[in-house]
Amino acid sequence: MTNYLEPETHFLAELIGKVVDKPSTDYHVRFAVLNLIALLETFGLYTHLIDAVAPGLDDYFKKKNALAKHITHLVIAAANPSKSE
Repeated sequence: MTNYLEPETHFLAELIGKVVDKPSTDYHVRFAVLNLIALLETFGLYTHLIDAVAPGLDDYFKKKNALAKHITHLVIAAANPSKSE
């Protein structure tokens, strides 16, 4: 059985790996890919649910690029955890 997300995950792993200077096969990079996909799916598909829980949040995200900034921060942190962890 072929994983239909495989090409996308490879591309994202290569991209994230370059950002954090790690190989795309690194476990932290792969974890970051999973986080990125999950965050994009959650916030991309369930806007109406977000509005029901936090009215106006989606508009704020769009105006300030806040969601993109938060997702970027979380993905980089997942791919490159601090040495103390």
